[in-house]
Amino acid sequence: MNISIYTIFIIIGVAGIIGGIKFRNRWITIPSLAATIMSAILLAATVIVG
Repeated sequence: MNISIYTIFIIIGVAGIIGGIKFRNRWITIPSLAATIMSAILLAATVIVG
């Protein structure tokens, strides 16, 4: 997989977390946090393997 795809997912996830906190909506914050962590792990794995 391309690293830039994961970077985009992380940016979207961070934006979702900020938006969720700003509007105090945990239904946005929690999934965004989970997606960001998963993307970061996949990005790290890709960098290590590649």
